[in-house]
Amino acid sequence: MNAISIFLFEWKHFVNSKFKVIAFLLFICSCLYSLNNGFQLYNDQNKQIDYLHKESEKNIQKVFGYFDNNEKGPKDRSWVDVTNPFWAIYYAEKNVTKKPSALLPFAIGQTEQYGYTKKITTSSTVYDSDLVEEIANPERLGIGNLDFSFTLLYLMPMLLIILLFNIGGLENDFQFTKLIQIQYGNTTTWLLKRFLYYYILVLGSIFTVVFIFAFLTNSWSLIEFYQLLMLITIYVSLWFLGFLLINKSMQNSQTNAVKMIGVWLLFCVLIPAFINQYACYKYPINYMTSFLDANRDEVYKMYELPKDDLKTQLLNKIPKLKNTVVGNNSTIDEEAIMHGMVILISEKNTKAINEIEERNELKNNFVKNTYWFNPVTFFQNKMNQNSNSDYYAFLKLRNNIEVEITKKQNQLLFDSWNKVKVDKQKYTDYLK
Repeated sequence: MNAISIFLFEWKHFVNSKFKVIAFLLFICSCLYSLNNGFQLYNDQNKQIDYLHKESEKNIQKVFGYFDNNEKGPKDRSWVDVTNPFWAIYYAEKNVTKKPSALLPFAIGQTEQYGYTKKITTSSTVYDSDLVEEIANPERLGIGNLDFSFTLLYLMPMLLIILLFNIGGLENDFQFTKLIQIQYGNTTTWLLKRFLYYYILVLGSIFTVVFIFAFLTNSWSLIEFYQLLMLITIYVSLWFLGFLLINKSMQNSQTNAVKMIGVWLLFCVLIPAFINQYACYKYPINYMTSFLDANRDEVYKMYELPKDDLKTQLLNKIPKLKNTVVGNNSTIDEEAIMHGMVILISEKNTKAINEIEERNELKNNFVKNTYWFNPVTFFQNKMNQNSNSDYYAFLKLRNNIEVEITKKQNQLLFDSWNKVKVDKQKYTDYLK
């Protein structure tokens, strides 16, 4: 009995098993649905980023109009003066964005846990509420949204259990294992070719739906897309290999099913859950208490300090300020000192942020050390990394935001202390 005959036999067996066909179709529908959710998220983020850039450009052109018409600012805001460094920098809109990867539909990762765009001001931080969202992927599942990586990593093995549990078990159930050995000579090869049919069916179906959305996002030309296909192939192959080893014993279908479900529970539920709980115990979930303390307590205390003390702190921290107009003047310029306070506040915020990031990194390293017995989490993180939606992708965004915040703060500090009168060219410099 050659491979083609076995494939034809397995095809008839598959189409005549309604619960297998239904399970397979449900899985494909889940893949399409989850990929469509990711695709919509990808489109929504791109549209929002384009909208923000267009709005910023409109606002910038308005400010250019103020300079061209010798106006201080909007007519309904008499307190605004764009020739003042504070207001000029405030209206020099700068958006730092994380453009979604074309591979986002395949693994949304932490995309909905963190913001992807930030309007920079001198008082911004990398943990403002618009950057740290409340909703996460499990909550998306709860409100009806599904992530493709979840479908692949957790639901695909369940589909395999349904498709494969009675291969080898059925022969034992009806006591014709010896007949197969007589006619075919080797039950292992028989099982392998029957498994191969479903391997081609499942992997081919996954590749088909993946390529459909790869063409929609034009990600099929990216090397990362083929790395994703490799990850999918390895993951599917490991599950097939594991289930083949279980079925190789040619025990009854019920025993095979129980063993398969046990393996799924172990690797998809118990181990990831244990690692997550232990990680949360060892590195408690950070509710940014350090960051909030820095803002609420230490920062508020700073406002109560005498202005001459604040000026001394600034001069000691940034010696170059001694060469500015305010720095050389013994008179206390409260406005300039208040603008300088953003540097002192930012220093305290940065210290708290670094503590948060260090704790996150310890937790991440702990999880990485469990990959050798926690493969599902490994593939999950690899898929997130591949789609640029993992923790480190958003850490890079926060670092870029921090650079822009520091740049604006220094511009405000030195120009306000030098009593700079902003003109159109200076405003253009703020935009760079």
